[in-house]
Amino acid sequence: MARKRLSGDEDVPRESVDIKGDSATVSLLFDRMASQEDALLRAGLNPKEWEIVEWNVKEWDVTMSGHKSHTDKDAAYTNYYVSCKAKRRVVAPIVKALADFSDIVESVRKAPVRKGRPRLPSKNGHLLEIGLYDHHVGMLAWERETGENWDTGIAKRAFVGACEQMLAKTTGYPIKKILFPVGNDFFHVNDDSKQTPRGKNTLDVDGRICKLYRAGIESLVAAVQMCADVAEVEVMWVPGNHDPDTSFYAVMLLHHAFAGDKRVTVDIDTPDAFMPRKYRRFGNTLLGFTHGDGEKQTALPTIMATEMPDDFGKVRCREFHTGHRHKAREDRFAAGSVQGNVTVRILPSLAPPDGWHFRHGYVGGERWAEAYLYGEDEGYTGTFTAWAERSKEDGQ
Repeated sequence: MARKRLSGDEDVPRESVDIKGDSATVSLLFDRMASQEDALLRAGLNPKEWEIVEWNVKEWDVTMSGHKSHTDKDAAYTNYYVSCKAKRRVVAPIVKALADFSDIVESVRKAPVRKGRPRLPSKNGHLLEIGLYDHHVGMLAWERETGENWDTGIAKRAFVGACEQMLAKTTGYPIKKILFPVGNDFFHVNDDSKQTPRGKNTLDVDGRICKLYRAGIESLVAAVQMCADVAEVEVMWVPGNHDPDTSFYAVMLLHHAFAGDKRVTVDIDTPDAFMPRKYRRFGNTLLGFTHGDGEKQTALPTIMATEMPDDFGKVRCREFHTGHRHKAREDRFAAGSVQGNVTVRILPSLAPPDGWHFRHGYVGGERWAEAYLYGEDEGYTGTFTAWAERSKEDGQ
């Protein structure tokens, strides 16, 4: 950002907004120091669709006489001239693609309720969390480069298959509710730039955004339908660092797709629906959720105690679930000066390393996903594992 004072012999610039396709040149006057978002909004540009790529500010002082300001004293003010260039974020393909998924929405709404497995009495029922984290739909890995294949088709089969495994392994338990987090880098990319949103790291991607987005939506729909045959389902958005926008679009589409299904609730109405951290209480259990790329792991127990003080003191089982690291880990911490321990789980991933991770030595981890079971009275009951099948023959 460049900022300088306007010299006395320079003319005061004029305002203008010039939009050409996906680029915009903006010149605006402010009576205060404006933010980039302020400038975009003044120019009529949605900050979610446009980003500043060049930003310059000039400032100069003016004096208003006491007569004009209706005071007895002259007053000095600083004016600011903002000149900037903006470009449209690469979200248009996703926004356009949403209109092309009406067939999926309609198929879900018209699908008959399938006869699933018999539901066991649930007087003291259980909560089942389907922990399919960091799935990276759209990532491309080639066996000759990374040791294993991964593409959109493999990711789709692995996701649906793992959910099926988890449900099969919990058949003997009375499931009252299934919690289904969506996000946590479910998608490998956020747009067609093929870069991570914040770090702008180049990614290995299997095709165009609409192709992988459709495969991801179909995977989610199939998995949620399977879960709804077992128990009431709550879909909950937990944004990742790879897919903060695409995962949100997916959750909104699921909301519309399952709007007529009383067995499925897609959370877009609770106070924390759009927050990066979320909490759910089930009987004697308090669960926290975040992707894990922001907060320090050791700080999560204290954050839970601070943000949920009432529930924190009333439950026996307290856990925070994160992803991001693609490996399983479990630690117990004391929540600062608060009485009571918190288990922080880092959930594993079914996805193999891509080219970058393989070159930097992030290898050797087993690939699996975990589902967690919690009883209303006893809290944590058990973990159920779904293993990834090695795929060396059908990658690209």
